[in-house]
Amino acid sequence: MMNLINQLKRHVAFTALVCKTNSNERLIGYGHDINKKPLPDYLQRNFDYQPMTEDEALNLLASDILDIYDPLIAYVDFTQWPIQRQRALLALLYMIGFWDFGRDRVLVHALNCGDFKLAAECVETISKKGIYAEIAEQLENGGDE
Repeated sequence: MMNLINQLKRHVAFTALVCKTNSNERLIGYGHDINKKPLPDYLQRNFDYQPMTEDEALNLLASDILDIYDPLIAYVDFTQWPIQRQRALLALLYMIGFWDFGRDRVLVHALNCGDFKLAAECVETISKKGIYAEIAEQLENGGDE
């Protein structure tokens, strides 16, 4: 999981305070949206006075990734894929969320059929830069450890 966490850390800025975006998201840590999923009890506090630590943010990120794993299998059984493709799919879901993933029928179909070239093309429609370029490459080529 560390490679996945490191990949997300390279592309998602750490914020110790709650940051409100133009799309009304309230983000903290490494992109955790408090509006979509409240923080666990042990992290409930006023971050203006006691900012989130990077260790707390890493633990929250790992927890968020684990929360993605089981529901994702309902869409795509990715457990038999090479680990690099598994990580790519988890990173994609972390970045875009289940709602946008589930709405992209072509992407879901391509992944279920093992058409990783088409899946990579779908990801590139989001963006051809940054983490999406990495995810597309990892999906298409499988990547090495």
